[in-house]
Amino acid sequence: MQRFFGSAKFTLRGTTREVRVCLDLEENAIEVWYQTPDLRQPSDQSVLKEQAALSDIHLHLPTGEIESARLEDLFIVSYGPGTWAAVDSTLARALILREESFGMTKIVVQPKSSRVEFVLKPHSPMELEYELFYQNSRISWLTPCTLKFDGGQCLIRGDARGIVITGDQCLLGQEERIRFCLGVIQGAPVHLRSILDGRKLIINLASDNVKGMGRLPENLTDIEPLLQGLFDFFAKMTTTEWTRWRPATYFYLQGLSAPGAETQLISWCTFLEVVDGTDTITKEAIARLLGITLDEADLIRRVRHGLVHHGKEMGPALIEAAREISTHKAQLDNSVFSLDTSNPQRTGVLFFLRFAMLLNRLWVRKAKFSGPWNDYSDYSS
Repeated sequence: MQRFFGSAKFTLRGTTREVRVCLDLEENAIEVWYQTPDLRQPSDQSVLKEQAALSDIHLHLPTGEIESARLEDLFIVSYGPGTWAAVDSTLARALILREESFGMTKIVVQPKSSRVEFVLKPHSPMELEYELFYQNSRISWLTPCTLKFDGGQCLIRGDARGIVITGDQCLLGQEERIRFCLGVIQGAPVHLRSILDGRKLIINLASDNVKGMGRLPENLTDIEPLLQGLFDFFAKMTTTEWTRWRPATYFYLQGLSAPGAETQLISWCTFLEVVDGTDTITKEAIARLLGITLDEADLIRRVRHGLVHHGKEMGPALIEAAREISTHKAQLDNSVFSLDTSNPQRTGVLFFLRFAMLLNRLWVRKAKFSGPWNDYSDYSS
């Protein structure tokens, strides 16, 4: 259970009182309990419109304590009767027959900003550490990887529970690029849960339950060179290039986890559009970015138009796009996409997988990676 208990002072409607608190990383919220003097249950639900604050916060961890002087702009999510049970067990739950008999008020709050900052105070002396912890890990890291960057390096370890990155210096300046690389490699966005910067601990109270596609490298042993290649690609960008690629990569990662293939494809087309820096993506830009023919690029452009402006499904949109191009061209210059008019559904699925392959190839080329990579041929044969 990712629940850490402690104490604080809680301010609501100008009144400050001593309370018990719990940082709940499963629900991404902070629970507040205080004793109701007359044992009557709270009934004033107008409190849900209020904002509150916590101060003098002390939470207990197995290895020490974390503290924060003040958290402001807390939104009240729920308000009602509750019980304080820092020690949870089957017997303890069985003995709590009636919550209202305890005369406790429970308030669940969430901060305006999802990132809350604490000071770490370990029980035992420890050297300053710098660490990033990501969740939504989708691959098994066989061995730790080393990532080198200008002025230092970091060690990356991971499993299904999460990815831990440690270094001997502050990693905040590299964090976003590292997050991009991890998301591209595993085919799903990673979720930054916490940052340890010396004695400063930042915890991210945001949801991390997102889906993804298949991983980029075929072999897990190739993660390290691919990771280094992608990081170098991002790190060596000019300011102008980073200004385009930074928001564009968010659209790409959003596409990996978006609900429905049509939504994914639209996000990926937006990725190409932002990278190119134009108001409307052209077939020339798509062809240049993906390394395909103008006709193949025109198919992508027209399919996107059909999805966005006419609400079509992918297969029928592709078949109509090919028909439109053929009205003014005898032969399509196309070797990437299958155009089986007898089975529009399968045609749409294959188009989606081939487009995903082209994007994987783009990343592989940017990383200057020569090993085997996921071209989705296992799914498109």
